[in-house]
Amino acid sequence: MSRIDKSTLRIISRLLFHPVILSGLLIILTAVAAVLPASPGEAREYTGQPLTMFNTELFTGAGRCAVCHDLLIDEQGKSISIANYWRSTMMANAARDPFWQAKMVSEVKRHPPLKTVIEQKCITCHMPMAEIEAEHTGQPIDFSPGFVDPGHKFHDAAMDGVSCSLCHQIQVDNLGLPASFSGKYTIDKKTKKPARKIFGPFQKMDQRTMRTSVGYNPMYGKHITTSEFCATCHTLYTPFVDADGKVLGTFPEQTPYLEWQESIYGRPGKDARTCQQCHMPVVGGKVQIARYAPSGVQKKANFSLHNFVGGNTTMLRLMRNNVQDLQLTASSTDLDKTLQRTETLLQKHTAKLAILKAEIRDGSLTAAI
Repeated sequence: MSRIDKSTLRIISRLLFHPVILSGLLIILTAVAAVLPASPGEAREYTGQPLTMFNTELFTGAGRCAVCHDLLIDEQGKSISIANYWRSTMMANAARDPFWQAKMVSEVKRHPPLKTVIEQKCITCHMPMAEIEAEHTGQPIDFSPGFVDPGHKFHDAAMDGVSCSLCHQIQVDNLGLPASFSGKYTIDKKTKKPARKIFGPFQKMDQRTMRTSVGYNPMYGKHITTSEFCATCHTLYTPFVDADGKVLGTFPEQTPYLEWQESIYGRPGKDARTCQQCHMPVVGGKVQIARYAPSGVQKKANFSLHNFVGGNTTMLRLMRNNVQDLQLTASSTDLDKTLQRTETLLQKHTAKLAILKAEIRDGSLTAAI
């Protein structure tokens, strides 16, 4: 705890010193959000920190990818820059999320003997590149003191969250199967740069530029366009303990992929949709996907925006109004836009539920929805 930088600590302190059960943290988070400006436009504007440029044996910082894959435009001249869309998403800020950081600290504080179990479970998907590099090099997988320490070897990789060279290196192995759930995706740990494969949705790609600039060999990978690809982190089984703190098993904490399978979107038919089709909408027309593409490289159709719109408006609003303290790479304007896209998704493309009747019968609460 003592190694966390002071600016992040100020945010965590708003959330941590409250009963540490999840409901308590949610209550205080709501209270914090309530005292923030009612409209994002009322808050002070910040430009955000530069994207990281780290380079490890297996991964590369988003800043290096942005050199070629930023400042992109569609046929109408509208910005479709990968980095500017991604940097203000929950995926980009998976490690900087102050609620997640507070929950990490509080859970370890409640169950000190389970520190390793708790941190490894959560770090796997929130600080994935640091976790994989540490495991690969035989170093401890440690949140605090550890990856949150700016002096740690893999600090930059940790704070880059769910970044470009993580997702695009996930291989097809076991996708959609329980063996890949809870962050058990497969990353090649043997092949050295510049021969490391990195997967994209297009079949014809210029390979030479990426090999020389970032050390990856781009390959076509249809699997990155499937819901099974997203299921690796978004199907999460979490350990539970008894009154003595002993781990008894796991429970399904998050199962959107399994729920999707049972919906009309996960079944063959006219309504079928993958995760990416809703959360990474396709740009109309053709686009040049690299700013410095060699001559002769053709524009691509069916390019997906990297805006990863979800449903967490509370955390986006909190981050938007604490850009400087949280040392985010997204600007206030970037976060405003992501917040607006999220609200639009929630208002127009989700189910509306209402409780029509509720009563207690034979000791059970029954509700008509």
